[in-house]
Amino acid sequence: MQEVSDHGERPWRADSRCATGESHAIQSEKRRAEMVATIDFKNPTMVIVGHWNSAILNEPGWIAKHLLDVPDGQQVDLQAIVVGNQVGPSHVAPEKQIWLFDQYGICCSGQRLEMYTRDLDNLEPLYLATSKISQKLPHTPVRAIGINFNVKINGDFAAITALLETNESFDLLGTIRSTERTDSIEIGNENLIEIDGFGRVQTTLNLTRKSDFAQVEINFNYHSPVQGIEFLDGFVGKDPIAHWRSRAMTILSDCYDLTEVASEYF
Repeated sequence: MQEVSDHGERPWRADSRCATGESHAIQSEKRRAEMVATIDFKNPTMVIVGHWNSAILNEPGWIAKHLLDVPDGQQVDLQAIVVGNQVGPSHVAPEKQIWLFDQYGICCSGQRLEMYTRDLDNLEPLYLATSKISQKLPHTPVRAIGINFNVKINGDFAAITALLETNESFDLLGTIRSTERTDSIEIGNENLIEIDGFGRVQTTLNLTRKSDFAQVEINFNYHSPVQGIEFLDGFVGKDPIAHWRSRAMTILSDCYDLTEVASEYF
């Protein structure tokens, strides 16, 4: 006789079959095919927290000369867009201006310097711009760096929302319109970025899962406290976006059965 669990369900077996006669492996393949996952790179990929001179970093002439190496007197067209307002389930963001170039974008709002990738296969221009900023503004206090991935999931994501359920009952209060959970996870030493002269960069993953039941978002924030802007050169030299994207993809695959994730850019 097969053992029954405390929840009245039979334990899972690798060769077990559902009511339709299909194995759980086949069901998993179908569910995976019916889920569509996209990393939304219209959100900042790298955020450097400090006390930035936003007047300089939003001045077209400074950007052209120091980031794009445009000679004095030569004109260049810079593209700027304004984003904000509704950006996700139950989340509203203030408007901000982003300067867009071929491979990356930049936005500065005082305490945050945001870098946007526009080409995951060519991150060098983004890293070079970050390095130039650190060299041109060497006295800027910097206290933290975050590498972020905002994953949006549509389709058959019922298995994911089920993972967010708790034993709490809110039936008497009304209808739940959205749900959200965040866990902060200290990354083990074997997965940390190591920089000459600084050692391993201690990093915490703030992993947020939220849904309004029309869409699921899984947000990865790899947060590293740092001391000093001189840290940036060595940091971008380690290709941190690719490093942490690889770890994020492992989590998506192992925890949520997502093996194919598209990319969306400005």
